[in-house]
Amino acid sequence: MSHLTKIIIAFCLVIASYLTPSYAQIRHKNQGNLKVIGSDTIQVNANNGDIIEALFPVKNYGTEILTISQIATECICFDYHYPEQGIQPGATDTIRLFFKTKNVPPGPYFKRAFADYDEGSIELILEGNLKIIRPQYKPNEKTVIYKPKQIVVRNEDN
Repeated sequence: MSHLTKIIIAFCLVIASYLTPSYAQIRHKNQGNLKVIGSDTIQVNANNGDIIEALFPVKNYGTEILTISQIATECICFDYHYPEQGIQPGATDTIRLFFKTKNVPPGPYFKRAFADYDEGSIELILEGNLKIIRPQYKPNEKTVIYKPKQIVVRNEDN
């Protein structure tokens, strides 16, 4: 095998490792006793500047209290609220993600957050499209400027 062939094979293996999810990613995705009730994905379109409050109900299917240790997000555009005291066995509570769109570029978006707890983590996804609303100028009238709003959405299976 030539040196160039070895380099090409090594390059292909590196690229394939980035394109294929690892065993750990597959094994820990929404596995364990804490599960999202309904879909783990919320689709919502909004205007740039809006705040999207996404509600994800979760249930503890285990026999012990489950405590969420952190919410890990992909960007600083998120705030969140989760049950810090833990979730009792058989109980349902809500994880709230606040997606602040002000400094996010317009167009399609795909954002993820991970709720890490004792046994693993669950993935929560927000996706949709952001649109810019420009000020409206009309002669002899006051300029109309878009006032951002808060949009509250639940996952669609509830």
